[in-house]
Amino acid sequence: MEHILYEKIIELLAPTDLLWIDFDIDQLSEEKPPVVFPCGLIDTTINSCEDIDDEATKQLVKATFTIKIAVKNYGETNNKTSKPTRSNAMQAFVLKNEVYKKLQGYVDDNFEIFSRIRVPKVARKGLKVVAVSFSTSWYDDSANS
Repeated sequence: MEHILYEKIIELLAPTDLLWIDFDIDQLSEEKPPVVFPCGLIDTTINSCEDIDDEATKQLVKATFTIKIAVKNYGETNNKTSKPTRSNAMQAFVLKNEVYKKLQGYVDDNFEIFSRIRVPKVARKGLKVVAVSFSTSWYDDSANS
């Protein structure tokens, strides 16, 4: 189901201003990251699995996923900078809000509701990176197959 979750996230984020959406395999730590900016990098984690039937063939899977949004640092953000320049330099935060709006509250036949759970700090030299994490869950009965 993780691959289905990944595909769903890409589908939901496709209409945003992100130009590159991919798995997060630590591309941003490379000297020349192999991405197109602005990008959204997806990391998924299964946090717990709980048997929900006597045969232990069906489980409730609880997961989180994080979208790391990266833009090239295009301007100053200090108080001496003009407001238009500072506003332009805040593109990562605008994109983070766009991602939140696309994902928050999403639910379908495969996944329980996507709910934002945290906004972790991310530091990368020469890039502005922000992240947003969501929780979801699903039922896995693939052991019956």
